[in-house]
Amino acid sequence: MMNRTAVSLAALATAAVLLMGTQFAGPAVSSALADEAVASADAHDYVLAIEGMSCAIGCPPAIESMLEGIHGVTGVSVDFETQSAKVSVSGGHQLSSEACSKALENSGYSVASISPAD
Repeated sequence: MMNRTAVSLAALATAAVLLMGTQFAGPAVSSALADEAVASADAHDYVLAIEGMSCAIGCPPAIESMLEGIHGVTGVSVDFETQSAKVSVSGGHQLSSEACSKALENSGYSVASISPAD
């Protein structure tokens, strides 16, 4: 049975490996976990005013799916009632109206405005 010091050191070593990505762990450990930990600390949220939504059932998931395809986007939540989308972007990335418009092009939806979330 391991003592508390050994368990603490093992936990610390595991955290260090996850934060360093695959540099020490090799390809078996994904660096996505480390990226996720860093991204959540530096995430930025934006609010998009969306035009063209006509139904509460089909439109929000379609828009969410399209916006989630933008590089750096870590989460999207579309609200039919307010005709808006909250988009979370990982640290080091910014959300541009051009990227959002391109993601929604040919879908019948458009971005009326984009602003940082409160």
